[in-house]
Amino acid sequence: MKFFINGDDMGITAGASKSMLAAWAAGALDGFSVIANGDALDEVQAGLLRHPDRPARIAVHFNLTEGRASAPPATIPRLVDAQGVFRRGFVSCFLKGMFSTSSTWNEVLQQVEIECRAQIRAVRSRCGARALQAVDGHNHIHMIPGFFSAVAKAARAEGVPEIRVSREPFYLATALDLFRPFWWINLVKHVLLRLLSRKAARIAAAEGLRFPRFLVGVLYTGRMTAARARRGIAAAGEGDGDVEVVFHVGRSDANEATRWNSRGLAAFHVSPRRSMEYDELLKWRSEGGAIRPTDSSPGSSP
Repeated sequence: MKFFINGDDMGITAGASKSMLAAWAAGALDGFSVIANGDALDEVQAGLLRHPDRPARIAVHFNLTEGRASAPPATIPRLVDAQGVFRRGFVSCFLKGMFSTSSTWNEVLQQVEIECRAQIRAVRSRCGARALQAVDGHNHIHMIPGFFSAVAKAARAEGVPEIRVSREPFYLATALDLFRPFWWINLVKHVLLRLLSRKAARIAAAEGLRFPRFLVGVLYTGRMTAARARRGIAAAGEGDGDVEVVFHVGRSDANEATRWNSRGLAAFHVSPRRSMEYDELLKWRSEGGAIRPTDSSPGSSP
């Protein structure tokens, strides 16, 4: 079984990007997902140029909930305010699909595809000769029914061959986690994403897109350790296709917290736990803790 280690939120701030680039340069990350409207795309571009011969599996971290859009606001009025700033969170987007008229929802999905294509192009413009290998979603936003189809169509149209299907095997790293509130909160996300992944996998296959067989990193979001990663990989079992393991090793600086209006989001991005994940990952990889997939390794099928 092959698996690879990915870092989410690359480019969101300079502080987060520097630590992620350091982990990648040290061989601890196989790749990362770049957020197109982050504050530090220049940092990402410079980091890639400093290491032209080091492989990097680069994905677009599709974002519909934070900051300014990449497409002109006039082309996506259902997604942004008059200044081009995204105006909905995950729950609001999810409910929009449930309670909108079919004509309104079709407009929303058309605009999601427009914005996704714009974000793919924005990230590609910073990667030089490096190819984009995948699209995934900031806070798994791409997994919302309807959104996944729009993102898959955008990926295919832009020549991106893979999409993340947020399907994680159920596992418990230790029985003590049953007494930790964070695990129960993440379990709700895990169950919802597993339900959504059934249709998403079929859509990805119909669009001719590869996708990892499993994703590891939902149940322990923000609290990943080497032991928890190994337990998740074991739970994935043997099978065709890669397993994607997500660590959040990019810690933003305290003075960058003003980027987020939400105190909770700011705390998540500047949390010292991100530094702990960084240390855990470097230690694990220095001990030979992963097998890198080849560029030609096949994706999963439903």
